[in-house]
Amino acid sequence: MMYVFDPGDPALPGHFPGRPIVPGVLLLETVIAAARDRWGAALAIVGVERVKFHRALAPGESFRIDFARKSESLADFACVVGEDIIASGRLRAQALP
Repeated sequence: MMYVFDPGDPALPGHFPGRPIVPGVLLLETVIAAARDRWGAALAIVGVERVKFHRALAPGESFRIDFARKSESLADFACVVGEDIIASGRLRAQALP
């Protein structure tokens, strides 16, 4: 599934003037929502173990989210534009179905 942040999103003005980028917190909220879409709406995320932002995401730029389950409670994620990883990290849940 592809995701994109509308350039008119109310969270974007001022972040940053002249060169707008999607705030990292919005990207992480989208990752968590995608995890719930994949494993069920009741999925309880209890932490983000790590996250690395490799490059900025521009409003209007399409990206996908890839997941790799590591254990019954851990899943790695990568946000990808084309072939470029723009953000990656690990989510901890109470348990993945």
